[in-house]
Amino acid sequence: GRGSSQEPPEGFFEAQQLWADQTENGDVGRLMTKALFNSSAEQFRDFVHSAKSRNPRLSVVFMDHFHAMAASPGGMPRSAEMEQRALLMHSVAKSCEVDLFLLCQLNREAALAKQPTKEHINGTDVIAQLASAVQLLEFPKREEGAPFDASQLVMYHDKRRNGQRRDGKTVNVEESGLLVNRDFCTLSDCGLPFH
Repeated sequence: GRGSSQEPPEGFFEAQQLWADQTENGDVGRLMTKALFNSSAEQFRDFVHSAKSRNPRLSVVFMDHFHAMAASPGGMPRSAEMEQRALLMHSVAKSCEVDLFLLCQLNREAALAKQPTKEHINGTDVIAQLASAVQLLEFPKREEGAPFDASQLVMYHDKRRNGQRRDGKTVNVEESGLLVNRDFCTLSDCGLPFH
């Protein structure tokens, strides 16, 4: 409802048809979404187990608003809660054999840093310890008075446990530039510097 354009970006319908064709042919999997507002980590665990039993081919789970989940029973301090939640989600991913992507918040210290690091994940470093990769997004630093461009994002690759490889060679990319079309939430370009 916030987009300034009602017209889809160039190539949208072709990409939509390609996705439909590949899904029908079994070349790509289906995307399923579920809004579990204010659920606890335990409720999310039960949902992932249920989804995996209904669809054994389930291979990837994305979990948004990790820090906004309802508190687990027991009334523990916030940092202990985050740690317990991260350990529970890690065990769910292992038992269900799915890749789990957690979207987390950074703490306020990240805003003062030259660039964010995995130590800036809000509440706990357990997520960073358990993760195979940690990628942090923020708007690029700009000079005072410079115009703000909401379409520019910098992705910092802070941890690569299993490595990134291309053509058999290890790739160690520390920063990626993302240009985002926010009218339709599409990624239009990658690379630094922005152009």
